[in-house]
Amino acid sequence: MSTGEQGEFLARQALRQLDVSDKVLQQLVTYLVRATVEGHSSVRLDRFAAEEQTAVDLTGLTSLLAKQDFVGEPGERDTPLILDSNSRLYLARYWHYERAVADALIERASQVLPSPAAGADMAAGLSRLFPQTEEADQKTAVAVAALRPLTIISGGPGTGKTTTVTRLLSLLMSGQPDARVALAAPTGKAAARVSESIRSASQQLPGDVAQRLPTDAVTVHRLLGVRPATNRCHYDKDRQLPYDIVVIDEGSMIGVALMSRLLAALPLSSRLIILGDKDQLDSVDPGSVLSDICSDTTGFSSDFATRLAGLGVQVESRPTLSRLQDCVVELRHSYRYQAGGGIGRLAQAIQRGKAGEAMAALENNDQVRLVEDTDEQDRVLREQVRNGYSDYASAVRGGAGPLQQLDAFDRFRFLCAYRHGPTGVERINQIVRQALASEGLVETSREWGPGVPVLVKRNDYTAKLFNGDIGIVTETDDGLRVAFPGSDGVARLFPLSRLPEHELVYAMTVHKSQGSEFNRVVLVLPDEDKGLLSRELIYTALTRARQGVVILGQRALLEKALARQRLKSSGLAAMLACADRSPASPQQGSFGF
Repeated sequence: MSTGEQGEFLARQALRQLDVSDKVLQQLVTYLVRATVEGHSSVRLDRFAAEEQTAVDLTGLTSLLAKQDFVGEPGERDTPLILDSNSRLYLARYWHYERAVADALIERASQVLPSPAAGADMAAGLSRLFPQTEEADQKTAVAVAALRPLTIISGGPGTGKTTTVTRLLSLLMSGQPDARVALAAPTGKAAARVSESIRSASQQLPGDVAQRLPTDAVTVHRLLGVRPATNRCHYDKDRQLPYDIVVIDEGSMIGVALMSRLLAALPLSSRLIILGDKDQLDSVDPGSVLSDICSDTTGFSSDFATRLAGLGVQVESRPTLSRLQDCVVELRHSYRYQAGGGIGRLAQAIQRGKAGEAMAALENNDQVRLVEDTDEQDRVLREQVRNGYSDYASAVRGGAGPLQQLDAFDRFRFLCAYRHGPTGVERINQIVRQALASEGLVETSREWGPGVPVLVKRNDYTAKLFNGDIGIVTETDDGLRVAFPGSDGVARLFPLSRLPEHELVYAMTVHKSQGSEFNRVVLVLPDEDKGLLSRELIYTALTRARQGVVILGQRALLEKALARQRLKSSGLAAMLACADRSPASPQQGSFGF
C-alpha cells in the first residue's frame, strides 16, 4: 500500500469513527490524516484553507472546530483531535508526543551534572584533544557536552561528528572511568556504521583510553527493548535505562514518537548526546525533531559564552527564543570534501537554499555529473553498472568470502526518489540485475543465487535483523544462506526462509540510504515531479557519496527540487520557545496511529 493509499484508507476510518457529516470538517479531517501519514505531526488551519480553497476562512474554521466534541484544547485527555493556540490541528497522540518531547528536553537542559574535570584541567584536556585550529567547532562541541546534560551536535558528512564524540567520551571517562555508556542509532545499518567509525577514531587515542570506550552500537528500538507484539518498551519512565551517558547517532531519522519514548526512559542524571545532520531528510515517521531543535539556536547565551571562554573556547553569543540555545553546536568544516571540491561545493549551496547557485555549481564539476538526454541516460546507466559494481562482481566470481563481497558491494549504489514507476527502486533493481547478467557479472538462473544483495525491510528482534540491514547470498555446505556482518567481524548466516520481509538492493530509495556511505552513487530522478522531490532529498543523496555522483534526470526538474524545501508541519519548535506550557497527558486520545 502506497503512502497515498494508506492516507485515504485511514482518513475513511477516521471519518467513520468521528461520525463527521459537515463537508468542510470531512475535508479537514482527511487533510489532517493524509498529512500525518506523510510525516507531518500537525496541520496549520490557514494552510489548509489556502491549499484546499475552502469557503471557510481561519476564523470560521476555528469556530467550527470549537463546537465539536471530538476536538479538545492542549492538555485535554479524551478528545481524538487537539487544536492549539497557534491554530495547529493534531491527531491527539502527536500533540502529546510533541509536548512530552519539549518538556523532557527543556527539563533535561536545565539539569546540572558534575563536571568531568576542574576548569584548568578541562581546558588543558580540550587543548590536548584539539590542537588544530580547524578543529574549533569540534572543540566547542566537546566543551558544551562536558558542561551540559543535553547536547545536540549537527553537521554534514565528513565534519567529524564521530571523531568529536569519541574524543568527548575519552574526556568524560577520564573523570568517570566506570561510566556506563550506550551507543545507538535508528537503524541497524547506522548502528553498524557508528560502531565502525568509533573503533577507527579510537585508534588515535592512547591505548588505555581507547580500551575503555564502548564500540558496539545498537538500534534505538533494541536499546529501549521494544516488544514487537505489543509495541511496548522494556525501558520506560517507570523502569529507566541504566546508563550514565547515551549517544544517539543519525538523530534526523528519529520521529517524535520514538524520541518521546527515548527521553522518557532516560534518567535525568544521564548525559544525552544526539548527533545528526539537520539538513538531511527527516524521519519517515511524523515529526522533525532534530531540525526543530536546531531551527533557532545559532550562537550561545552571553553567560554560557563567558563560561566557554574560561576553557579557551571562543564562541559567538546572541539572543534567541530557544530554551535549548546552549545545547546545540553545528560542525561546519568538512574533512571529507576538499575545499572547492565538486560534491562539497554543491552540498554547501544546497544547504544555503540557493537553487541558482547550486545549479551553477554543477557546471565544470569534477565530482558531480548531470545526464539529461534519455538515450545517453540508458548508456550511462549501463556504464555505471559495469564500472560501479565491477569490484563486487569480481569478488563474487572470485569466490571471496561473503563479508569481502559485501564490502565491495557497499562502495557503490543506485539511489531513487520513489519505489515504484519507471525510475523507481523496483524497476532500477531489475535493470541493474539484467545489465550485470548481460555482462556475465552475475548469474540469473536463480532469483536468490550466490552474490545477490538483500535488504531487510522489517525488524526481527529474535534474529537481531533490522530494517535497513544489508546481507548477501552465499553458498555454504548447508545450502544457500544470507550473510550479514556481525559485531565480531564474523558473518552471521541465515536461511532465506528465516529472513523477515526483504528485497533486492542494487538500488534503494534515498530515504533508505540514510546512515550509509558509498564511494560513488547514481541518483535516478523521476520523469515528472510528483511533489516528493526537495532540496533535502537531493542533499541527502548527494552526500551519501565520498568521491562522485552521477544524476540521471532533467535539469528543470532538478532545479525545481532544489528550490523546494520540504518542511514538515510541526509545533515542536514553538513549544521549545514558548513560555506557556500545557502538560502532556498519559492518555493520548481515542484515535490515532
